[in-house]
Amino acid sequence: MILAVPVGTEFPFHAPVATTPHHHDLARERRAAAQDDMVGLMRRLADGLERLMRDHLALARLELGEDARILGREVATGATFLPFAFTAWLFVSATGAALLALVLPWAAALGVVAGLNALLAGAVLLAVRARRRRKHDVLDDSGREIKRTAELLATGGDPADLEKMHVRH
Repeated sequence: MILAVPVGTEFPFHAPVATTPHHHDLARERRAAAQDDMVGLMRRLADGLERLMRDHLALARLELGEDARILGREVATGATFLPFAFTAWLFVSATGAALLALVLPWAAALGVVAGLNALLAGAVLLAVRARRRRKHDVLDDSGREIKRTAELLATGGDPADLEKMHVRH
């Protein structure tokens, strides 16, 4: 007959019952502790990624606001300057066509002035576009930060470096 006796129970005329857990119990406890550690690590990883994405989105919002202000200022400046520039260019073109009409027929003189205007407008647009690209890219800081983060994560860098890297000065 086998009696079920709790571990650690003492009997009056016998030695105490062995309190050492079985090998299976130790393995089960170790597995449970490892799973708890893994769950904790996964939680920390998810929290860290959430914070990283939140920081990147906050930076993108700030940058978009700044870019919108810059673009608004440039558009306002252009809108103020445009009527004066258009009027001046119209007079310059008319004068050029009138001078060319002394040598060429009126139709030819207007055609030459129109062609020169088209070439000049294309050159100005290309110059403005190149200047705009060199001057300021939209969300350029966010793009740089995301690339730096990806490089750090790809090289297996220390998460503490990631925290330091994203501190705004």
